[in-house]
Amino acid sequence: MRLVGLTGGIASGKTSVAAVLKEHGVAILSCDAAAKQVVEQGCPGYNKVVAKFGTDILLPSGEIDRVKLGTEIVAVDIPLLYESCNINPFLHSIVVVYCTPDQQKTRLMDRNDFSEEEALARINSQLSLEEKKSKADHVVDNTGIFSETERQVAELVPKLKQGIVPLRNILLLSIVAFMGLMLWLF
Repeated sequence: MRLVGLTGGIASGKTSVAAVLKEHGVAILSCDAAAKQVVEQGCPGYNKVVAKFGTDILLPSGEIDRVKLGTEIVAVDIPLLYESCNINPFLHSIVVVYCTPDQQKTRLMDRNDFSEEEALARINSQLSLEEKKSKADHVVDNTGIFSETERQVAELVPKLKQGIVPLRNILLLSIVAFMGLMLWLF
């Protein structure tokens, strides 16, 4: 088993690339999905978040409004590979999804209905995609048409499948990600 980090900036296309990787038989472990599950109603993290930030961060359904919560906590976001706890030693390679800063801003404004100022504040709270790109083992250029992104991912998959990683590294990665999330919550 080969363990690969997939990262990029907000609105760079990570979810789209993950979907294409999945189509190519690559298993996807989404730390973002795990972070969402930890704070679902009925989970211990939910009560901690509500106790810390109050009921103003809740949607009418009682679920946590992640967009509103994100405005409260911008600096710490577990799905951000480079910005979060250092799990890089457990990874064989890191893939960064890249787009231009203008594309990133436009996508974020469209996706989240943010103003330009809100989008830039979110983008600027993270390492730049240029910095992430310089640290990456592989870069998926998501600046063009999506079929080109799909082609790049198809070419990348065989490279990612090369090599073996012990299962203990996956367990350690899960523990590190969980600990980082707990530190963020508490």
